[in-house]
Amino acid sequence: MLYKPTLTYLIFIVLFLSNSIQAQYKPHRQELKNLPKFDEKSWHWGYILGVNIYDFKIAPSSTGFVKGSESNQHKVGIKSKVTTGFTVGLLGDFKLNEYFHFRIEPGLNYTTRFLYYDKSLIEGFGFDINDDDNLIREIHSTYVSLPLLIKAVGKRRGNVNPYIIGGITPAINLTLAENKSDDNTTGRQGFRTKNLMFAWDAGAGLDWYLPFFRLTTEVRATFGVLDEMVEDGNPPGSVDSPWTGSIDYLKTRGVFLVLKFE
Repeated sequence: MLYKPTLTYLIFIVLFLSNSIQAQYKPHRQELKNLPKFDEKSWHWGYILGVNIYDFKIAPSSTGFVKGSESNQHKVGIKSKVTTGFTVGLLGDFKLNEYFHFRIEPGLNYTTRFLYYDKSLIEGFGFDINDDDNLIREIHSTYVSLPLLIKAVGKRRGNVNPYIIGGITPAINLTLAENKSDDNTTGRQGFRTKNLMFAWDAGAGLDWYLPFFRLTTEVRATFGVLDEMVEDGNPPGSVDSPWTGSIDYLKTRGVFLVLKFE
């Protein structure tokens, strides 16, 4: 799950963007100064730098629950922990009309996620429940993504322009863990995920018109729609596993904080 510090950062960013927009909409605005003809281009390109915070949406199976503090209470026995990764990419912007743009933003996203299992889920399978290598799974992913997005912009005021953006993102995981023969029985890095990921994205940002280029600050969320888990065993699903057997499906969730230079 995304922890409270992350949510705090996002709230701060939203408030910052809101204050910036309000400042630009004051009655006595200055005339346009920077890049007055930038929005007349039919297309342009740029590049992207940023950070990502990837997580998993975990749907436990019937064996993925553990008994809670009360006798009739149950809780999920698998938790995820996120770390901050980095994102780099290119962008191409194609003007559809005054208010809508089609954007393609191929990029590289590196991330590491952790799954923590309750001891009771591992117990009874012949593995040492006091060994962290049996309770923690470390999942490295390097996604080559191809976001296909529609950007809806407002009418430019001064040297700033707010917008919203959304679309779909197919991606390939370069770790190619789906093809590996090693599974969770080999250790903490044995959790296999599928090579293909598909998600839908939604976000918002501000375009800042500077003297020599346009700088964009953007917050965007991504929501995977495909199950990315590969069951243990060769072929997958051929063994009774406490690690994949306790999960019904595993989908990617993530937040991007990016700078775009155009």
